Amino acid sequence: MKKISIFFTAAFFFFTTATVNADSDAYKKFYIGAGGSYGIENFDDGGDFDNSWGINAKIGYYPASILAVQFDYDYLGEFEDNDFYDGNVELDIMTYMLSLKGNFPVKWFNVISPFIIVGGGIMDIDADIKDARIAGTSANYSNDETDWCGKIGGGFDFFFTENFSANLEGNYTLGFGDLEDIRYFHFILGVVFRFDMPTGNHEF
Repeated sequence: MKKISIFFTAAFFFFTTATVNADSDAYKKFYIGAGGSYGIENFDDGGDFDNSWGINAKIGYYPASILAVQFDYDYLGEFEDNDFYDGNVELDIMTYMLSLKGNFPVKWFNVISPFIIVGGGIMDIDADIKDARIAGTSANYSNDETDWCGKIGGGFDFFFTENFSANLEGNYTLGFGDLEDIRYFHFILGVVFRFDMPTGNHEF
C-alpha cells in the first residue's frame, strides 16, 4: 500500500503541475476514458491459468500535439488455475500506471490516429487459493503482493467528433521484483471524452 500511495501522490503532483504551467494564452487538451479489456496470460510459473476480462479507466493530458501523458487504472479479475496442487487459485490483478503516449503525425481517412505507448507503475495481486492439497492436507488461504510493473504497446484512436473518440490498445504488461512471473498480453477497447481546460488569462 505504501508504494501505491507514493505513486498516486507523484501522479497527482504531475497533473497539477502540468495544469498550472500551461500557457497562459492557450487552452490545453485533456481527456478521460473508460472501457473493457481482456488479458491473455503469459505467466512464468508453470501453471495453467485461464484468461480474464477486466475494466480500464484513464485520464490524460497533451503537453504537445502528438504526445500525451496518461494515467491508467486497470483491473483484471479471476485469472483461474484449477490444477493448483489439485485445488483452485484465482488471481485478481490491479495496475496503476503513468505512461507516455505518442500519436503518429498522420490521421488515416481523417479519423484514425495510430499511437505507441510505454509506461510504468504499480501492480497489486490478490490471490485466493482454495482446496489446495499441500503436505497431504487441504488448505484455503489468500495472499496479496505489490510491486513495480511496466507495459509497452500501441493502438489506434478513432475520432467520431472533436470531443469523442474510441480507443483500441494492445500492450504487453509485466511485473518486476516479487511479481516478475506475472506477464500478460492486454487488449483494451474504450471510449474517450476530450475537453479543453482554460488556464485563466483570456480576454473576452
